[in-house]
Amino acid sequence: MNRAEPPQILCATPHGRVLLFTLQTGQGLPSHRHPQHWGIITVLSGTLAATFGGMQTLSRSEVFRFDANEPIELRAATDDTCFLVTLIPMTPPETLP
Repeated sequence: MNRAEPPQILCATPHGRVLLFTLQTGQGLPSHRHPQHWGIITVLSGTLAATFGGMQTLSRSEVFRFDANEPIELRAATDDTCFLVTLIPMTPPETLP
């Protein structure tokens, strides 16, 4: 797998982050985790292969929620695969600094 370029950061606050990725076939993110976060993937275009407790194939307009404490691997199955990753802390916002 070719490692993806860094994402465009659309939003970064104590309440969460929204990252925009655009990948070509075979590019992706190796297995990784985001401890103490929930994650949401929204596919905007193309097809994304997500390995999270098994393989999931996500296409345009699909949304996938995951526990980001667990390892996830993402890979573009088609060119111009564009998706958002939203990471939300499991810690209630009122307890954040």
